[in-house]
Amino acid sequence: MKLRNVGYGKRPIGVSAAQPRTSDRRIEYRRSLLGNDSVAGAITEWYVNTASGLEQGFTLESAPGERKDGERLGVVLALESGLRARAMDGGQALEFTDGAGQRVLRYDHLVVRGGRGRELEAQMAVRTEGGEGEVWLEVDDRVAVWPVTIDPTSTRQDKLLAADAASFDGFGASVAISGETVVVGAVQDDGAAGLDQGSAYVLAPETPSDAPPTITLKAPISLWSLNHKYQAAYIRQMVQSASDTKDGDLLNSVVIEKATSDEPDNAPEGADGNTSNDIVIAGDRKSVQLRSERDETKNGRVYSVTVRVS
Repeated sequence: MKLRNVGYGKRPIGVSAAQPRTSDRRIEYRRSLLGNDSVAGAITEWYVNTASGLEQGFTLESAPGERKDGERLGVVLALESGLRARAMDGGQALEFTDGAGQRVLRYDHLVVRGGRGRELEAQMAVRTEGGEGEVWLEVDDRVAVWPVTIDPTSTRQDKLLAADAASFDGFGASVAISGETVVVGAVQDDGAAGLDQGSAYVLAPETPSDAPPTITLKAPISLWSLNHKYQAAYIRQMVQSASDTKDGDLLNSVVIEKATSDEPDNAPEGADGNTSNDIVIAGDRKSVQLRSERDETKNGRVYSVTVRVS
């Protein structure tokens, strides 16, 4: 699928070409929005190869034009393969089939977050424009704080076969799954004990599932002085190391999942500066802007930042 347009309703805006930029397991295409000079902002298309599938995302730095009442933000992808797509699960997933009708790919786990980590309602749809198929990722961004990140995942759907498959074995009559291990029964498989003795096939990864990555944090950061201004906190200021036994050093793959405060944005009394939007996570989720202030009736504000390996 190729990124084609971005915009509101039926007023899509084209995007510029871009050269890929790579960092560890992440590839980025940073594109500009074309058309009217009054349209501000840019979009970053990115891919990360994870254990659960190929994670594809789009980060918009600002709104692509003016939204009219009833319109939703749309990211339009052109279908350029021979696969057919259909929406499933109330627009939360897409299923792709080949010419024989076999399922080969699933596009799901759609998550959309605004700049403060707030999740936004979104869904996927398949449409036809000029005889060509398109996938639409549609977002209700009425309450969004920019930038906005749209993040679905692609996973392959493979057909499991027995190593000694034969007709009428009944392979798949019973199935049990535990983690990444699958046990499949073939109730009429022939073997040393005679005809239709039955067999169980154990299908597992070549190596056992890896333990979760280990993340070691640095000492807490102090935001001083209390001048009501933003201070940037970067991953490398907060995380000492991140690694696992399979991939080794994963520090460059650490991203900010969310950030919270133990005080409301506009805390009571006057020392908080009468501000809002005190937490703004960057589009690439590698840093967060935190406002340096507190409720003067308490002993200090505490921001908590959650990180993960992407």
